[in-house]
Amino acid sequence: MQGINKNLYIVLVVFFLSISFLFSVPNLVNFQGSLSDSSGNPISGLKSITFAFYTYHDATNYDWQETQNVHVTDGLYTVQLGSATPFQEGLFSEPELWLGIKVGTDDEQTPRIRIISVPYSLYSKRSEKADVAAAVETDAIGSDQLADNSVTTNDIQDGSIVNADIAVGNFQNINGVGDLDFLTVKGNVTLATTSGNVGIGVVNPGALLTIKGADGVQTRSQLFIGATSDSIQGAVLSLSAVENGGHNFQIISTGSSATQGPVKLIFNNQSNNIDLMTLTSGGRVGIGTINPTTKLDVAGTVTATAFIGDGSGLTNLTVQTAEIENVAITVDKLAVNSVSTVKIQDSAATTDNIADDAVVTDKILDNAVTEAKISNFSVTKTKIAIDAVTTTRIVNQNVTEEKLADSAVSTDKIADGSITAAKLSPSLSGVPIGGIVFSTNENDSNLLANGYNSFSKVEVEPNDIWEIISSNNAPSNRYLHTAIWTGSKMIVWAGRESPSGGTEAVTNTGASYDPVTDAWSAISTTNSPVARQNHTAVWTGEKMIVWGGLNGASSVNLPSPGGIYDASNDTWSLTNGTDEPNLRSFHTAVWTGSIMIVWGGISDNSMFEEIGGIYDPTQDAWSAVSTVNSPEGRTQHTAVWTGSEMIVWGGRIQGGGLAPNSVHMYDPEVNAWITISTSDAPQARAAHTAIWTGSKMIIWGGHVPGSLSTTGGIFDPQTNSWEMTNTINAPAPRMGHTAVSLNSKMIIWGGSFIFETEYFNTGAVYDQLTDQWTHIGVDEALQPRQIHTAIATNGKMIVWGGLGFDQWGSRGNNISLSTGGIYDPIKDVKNYYMYIKE
Repeated sequence: MQGINKNLYIVLVVFFLSISFLFSVPNLVNFQGSLSDSSGNPISGLKSITFAFYTYHDATNYDWQETQNVHVTDGLYTVQLGSATPFQEGLFSEPELWLGIKVGTDDEQTPRIRIISVPYSLYSKRSEKADVAAAVETDAIGSDQLADNSVTTNDIQDGSIVNADIAVGNFQNINGVGDLDFLTVKGNVTLATTSGNVGIGVVNPGALLTIKGADGVQTRSQLFIGATSDSIQGAVLSLSAVENGGHNFQIISTGSSATQGPVKLIFNNQSNNIDLMTLTSGGRVGIGTINPTTKLDVAGTVTATAFIGDGSGLTNLTVQTAEIENVAITVDKLAVNSVSTVKIQDSAATTDNIADDAVVTDKILDNAVTEAKISNFSVTKTKIAIDAVTTTRIVNQNVTEEKLADSAVSTDKIADGSITAAKLSPSLSGVPIGGIVFSTNENDSNLLANGYNSFSKVEVEPNDIWEIISSNNAPSNRYLHTAIWTGSKMIVWAGRESPSGGTEAVTNTGASYDPVTDAWSAISTTNSPVARQNHTAVWTGEKMIVWGGLNGASSVNLPSPGGIYDASNDTWSLTNGTDEPNLRSFHTAVWTGSIMIVWGGISDNSMFEEIGGIYDPTQDAWSAVSTVNSPEGRTQHTAVWTGSEMIVWGGRIQGGGLAPNSVHMYDPEVNAWITISTSDAPQARAAHTAIWTGSKMIIWGGHVPGSLSTTGGIFDPQTNSWEMTNTINAPAPRMGHTAVSLNSKMIIWGGSFIFETEYFNTGAVYDQLTDQWTHIGVDEALQPRQIHTAIATNGKMIVWGGLGFDQWGSRGNNISLSTGGIYDPIKDVKNYYMYIKE
């Protein structure tokens, strides 16, 4: 207000209080003050004045405030504070109160005025009650003297009512009359008198019994029933009857609080301290043990009435003769390669236990049926399917005369070319002096030791070892694509197209190929992932999962998410992108039987990734691969699945150097890496190939320092040792080639010696048992190529696509291919060596 002095010249503060404590104290405060202008002249008139109480002289927030229209006469005015805005209870209990005054819109006047007591101001409503209480005789106030609802919560001091003050049963008739909706004991236990709900640690219980833990770390159990101690650290729930030697039920944490350590569900008999059953937070169940190490860990004997599944993942099981019903084993009861040596008890498979024609070639793991596994005379003619007994099915020297029933092996039971010198007794009894026999071994030690000498060689080269794949309805020409085998068909998907004279582009098209009918069928692109190259694909047994890759030739625009193709109904669905690893290309992927593991590769920021991911298609969820002791990030490496671990080897690391030649093994069951370094490992390399034979890993070819290599190595994880592959008759050194595992052998084919300059349509078969290479026959109709695909089928290899020349033979322009062929090793070139008996 213009012209008003902001400093008070006269301030009179008067508190009018009742003389007698029997009268109530007015809830008003008289205040008198004066106003003058800047020249000191008194002001008169109606003024808007705001009054406020503060607990400190310089406080910014007031505790009470009101505005009144005040009549000022000759500078003096008198008001009753509290008449516009009543004082709140407890305002005058503060140790200090300061009055601030503001006229109109002017700033508040300074300084503020401290409120002090005057005679009789010590009387208040509270002191009045105290004086009355002091005058009342002991036990004079009973229930009749108290008005209904006159004693409220504020009238009772916290903790003043103890058990001794409450008569038995006094609370049983409280039904929430009036304002009494809850009965709370010391702020911790609450009884909702209307609903009858009980709360512990919660004011308004919403259920019959509601228990809320304290905020922060839990240091004791939240609930004990029948327990004799409260000393259990970190338990959330504990039900027990320890004193009676009974069982208990606990949900506990192994740490010192509920926020530390994995939570476990434990059933325990504390009378003899036997752990009955445990369920860990990792989804592992233990019976008879508190620390299960697998999904189901039983410390004892398991009894069951039935088993469902093909048993392909079971180990250390034997089948006894007495446990097999006669003619119970039929073709449809056995999974492919499910019958291995360790699955058969010696002499367990007798004639009566096997249905006629039940044991066919693809049901028996190579070399599984040894001499000790076959009861004498149990393999009769009716037990052997036509062409079931081939060379790879018979361990050398195991089929002796006493093992065969009379006339059991007839002409139609023996596959063409399956009886070699190694399958016959070394002496070849019955061959007269001067008789001639043939062997595929140039230095057959068995024949040489039994009086034979080699004198000549015959080369047999059939003209039908390759079958050229039909091009009708085949996918567009491409390279850097993927191909998988479903068990009956090959599925080709995505990749990079480079038509002759056209513009290169990536694609998201694909097709399936049936080798029986030699026919192609296009697969759907509806809801399929975006086009890509340099991705990976795995087959789960039912579906194809593709992931990662590039949208183009550069190291950016990595496509996400991946896709799942259901071949049974020709439909796509996309993988969940939440928690997936960094997008990448040039990585590896393996299928374990239940999950896909991706590792390595180059990410969008050109980093060589050392972080991998695990994708569970059942849950459509990703989880991370541990980086503890993980190998250095890399690309152009290889990865194989052993049945229990992923083996990573070789490759290039950040900066372009070669990774060390150490073996890195990852176990997804425990999410842990181990590294194995040996002095006998092959030379470090990249862009090589690797296969898993069923018991060992074989690597071959690729880049070594300064050149390409024709060497390789065999790693045995049982002994953590290497042995080098033979280089005699090995293929020419190469990169961009393929390798497949077929009948425990490695087949190398295609590739290039100098990128985009010299391509191969040659290859070789490596037999790890004999450490020998055999060259693959060449079909002139099958163009040389590199970065194609190759898959192993039922005894054959299919190659398709890749990068070749548009003028084959003249090294013309590079072009992606849409051709392929099927290689049959049974029909390949054979060298037979002639031996004469002397």
